[in-house]
Amino acid sequence: MIAGGPSLVESLPTLIHDALTASLEPGEQLYVAARAQGQDCLAVTGSRVFRMSVDGAGKLRSHCVPLTQVRDIEVEAGPLGGRLSWLERDRTDRVIVGFAGYDGGKFQRVAATMRQLASAAVGAESVRTRAVRACEIRPQVLPPAGLPARPPSTQSSASEPRPAIPAHR
Repeated sequence: MIAGGPSLVESLPTLIHDALTASLEPGEQLYVAARAQGQDCLAVTGSRVFRMSVDGAGKLRSHCVPLTQVRDIEVEAGPLGGRLSWLERDRTDRVIVGFAGYDGGKFQRVAATMRQLASAAVGAESVRTRAVRACEIRPQVLPPAGLPARPPSTQSSASEPRPAIPAHR
C-alpha cells in the first residue's frame, strides 16, 4: 500500500473527470484524484502528475508532467488553508495547489504518496537509463528499428479497460 487511510481517489467535476479518463493510458494506475481549492484538482499516477481546473468561462486548464521531473514536494497547512507545492526540472518557480484548512490531513497524505511515487519513478528511470546505456555500448543487441516507444511490459491492447474514476455529477 502506498498510503494509509481512506482512498485518495475522489469524485471529480465532470469536465475534469472526462479529460483525466481520456488522458490515462490503458493500465495506468491512478493513485490520487483529489479536489483542491475552488475548481482545482490534482491527479497522480505511477508516472505522471496532472493539475487540472475549470476557469470561470467553463474552459478546462491542465498541466501534466512526468513524476521523474518532480522534486522538493512540500505541504504548508494551517487552520485557514494551505498549499501543496513542488519544483519541476527546468522551472525555477514552484507549482502550487491551494486547499481548504479542513483538507490539511488529506494533502499531507497526497504529498507522502507523491514523494513515494516520484522516488520510485526516478529509480525506475535510473534503471532504464542504465539499460539503454548498456544497449548503446553493445548496439548489436538493438532491433533494426531501434527501441520501442514503450517497454513491452507497459504495452497493452486497445481492449484493455481503462481505470475507473468516480465522476461527480
